[in-house]
Order: sequence, then C-alpha cells, then structure tokens
Amino acid sequence: MPSNGDLRSLLERATPYEAWRAPLDETLRRGVYMSAASTVLGLVVIMALPGLHAAGVRSAMILQGPMVGLLRGVATFSPLLGAMNLFAMALHLVLLVVTRGWLEGRPLHHWAAGGMTVVGALNAFIVAMGLSLFLLNLVVMALVGIAILIMLVVAFSSG
Repeated sequence: MPSNGDLRSLLERATPYEAWRAPLDETLRRGVYMSAASTVLGLVVIMALPGLHAAGVRSAMILQGPMVGLLRGVATFSPLLGAMNLFAMALHLVLLVVTRGWLEGRPLHHWAAGGMTVVGALNAFIVAMGLSLFLLNLVVMALVGIAILIMLVVAFSSG
C-alpha cells in the first residue's frame, strides 16, 4: 500500500486533462487550413458584395432573379458574416502560434479547430452557391445560344 508521500509526489507529477497537450489529427489540421482559405475567400466576397450586387442587377443573365436574391440574402447577413469571418481569422492566427503550427494543442484548441472548420464550411457553402448559380446561368445561356443557332441554320438552309 503506497504511503501519503508517494501519492503526493504522484499528484505533483500528474498533468490535468485540461493542460494535456495532444497532437492534432491530420484531418482536423487539413480542415483548419482549408477553412482558413475559405474564410479569406468569404471576406473577399463580403467586401466585393456591393459591386457584385450592382453587376448582378445590371446584367443580362437569364437566371438573374435567383442570383440577385442570393446576393441580397448574403448582403442582409453580411455584418454578421463579416464579424464571424474576422473573428475566425483572428482566432486562426492566435491558435496557429499557440499550437505551434497546428501540431499539438490542449483539448480547448481541438474544439476551437473544429469550430473554425465549421465556419470555413459555411463560407465554402456560400461561395459555392453563388458560383453554382453563375455557372448554371452560363450553361443556360449557352444552351439558348445553341438552340437559336440551330434554328437559324435550319431556317436559312431550308429557305
């Protein structure tokens, strides 16, 4: 049976769970790097939002309504999204230093990395929605152009 001195020395050498540093999982580290890139892209989109909205309203897109609606929706939440992105970037830079380049960290750092990955996924979703609407518009415009071209060829070849 250990004596009191042995237990005391064991407790002095023990590391509590909250102070325990563990390596970050490679998948989590990759998610944090991608979320940082999508957060920067989200900040660029938010800063370019007035110009994008003006270009969307003046454009001759076939699917102009959904594009302008998406831009208005993002513009409505742009202060919240901008604050969230700035906070995420500041947290990313601080944790980059504290975790020694996302190599190891305390459990709280792991949770923060997971939260930053979620913020990055939200930014990637917003940017992907805009790009998909734009690309869908290009495809529809190309199909309409091809249909008009075929109708012209048929009309002039039979006449």
